[in-house]
Amino acid sequence: MIKKLNSALVLFLFVSLQVSYTQNEITIDIGIDTTKWAPVAYLSLITDFNHLNTISNSQIIEQSGINKTGYYEFSTEYLPEEECLYRVHFSKKGDPPASLIIGGRDHNHFFLFAERKSNITVTVNSRRKFINDLSFEGYSPNIALQSINNMLEALDSIDQNGNKVNREYAIEAIYEDIKTYSDTCSFPLPSLYALYNINFARDYDKNQAFYRSYLRKWRSQKSAYFREFRRSIRGETKPALLIVIIGGSLLVLTVPAMILYQRHKKNKNKNPFSELTIQERKVFDLLRLGKSNKEIAEECSVSVSTIKSHVNSIYSKLDVRSRREVMDIE
Repeated sequence: MIKKLNSALVLFLFVSLQVSYTQNEITIDIGIDTTKWAPVAYLSLITDFNHLNTISNSQIIEQSGINKTGYYEFSTEYLPEEECLYRVHFSKKGDPPASLIIGGRDHNHFFLFAERKSNITVTVNSRRKFINDLSFEGYSPNIALQSINNMLEALDSIDQNGNKVNREYAIEAIYEDIKTYSDTCSFPLPSLYALYNINFARDYDKNQAFYRSYLRKWRSQKSAYFREFRRSIRGETKPALLIVIIGGSLLVLTVPAMILYQRHKKNKNKNPFSELTIQERKVFDLLRLGKSNKEIAEECSVSVSTIKSHVNSIYSKLDVRSRREVMDIE
């Protein structure tokens, strides 16, 4: 009886150790042409979303050769305890380890989120490109990350030789979809990653209310990524505050008659439609035709939630409260 108990205990400990070991790895399943690519995967820690497209030897924290089963593996035991962004990349034979190829068939890297206790499997499902059509298992934030990257990949399919207005419209539509996804995403770092990929600094002036709401939503986040984002947002608002102060001082010094004249001129010449984006102008025209949100979404090839966001923005910019008022606009 004692021998049986001892055998069971040994088996239990063995299984426990195996489970413990397999729960702390990043495993990468990728077919690689070793005549072209060095059979080594590099893992880099990305501490700032501003450095997504930069690389240096100091960022590389680990490397892995192909194991006996044909996979690349990184232990997560030594990673920071908190969630961080990492980049996995490969280098061509003869190139230095710290080499980055962005876009095209030889795009040589991908990102993932991980923490110390993560167990992640990454599979490259297509050979159309070197790194293409990824799937993630074992850590949910990476599912959101891949959804964002799939939307970003749509930018590559935009015809660069086509009509400029159509290109701008298509790009704006994709950016709006990504921003909407960011706003509804339940994972903080993938949500923030999305905003960095649409160049939030450029978008901030047009959509300050969105970013104020976004900061309120994630005000409990204390990671270095969010601290840098808040610092960047404050950097955007300081020049605007300075302009307001200077403008206010000038107004105080301006004679009342000139103030009234400028105000009248501004109101007379203001065109509220100029504030609408390309996508919003298209949605506005479809609203005028009496289309429903679902019909507009189908025509614009976007989600209904995205159309609702556009409609609310149109209402705000045109100072209307209903579709009836939209129909009455001359």
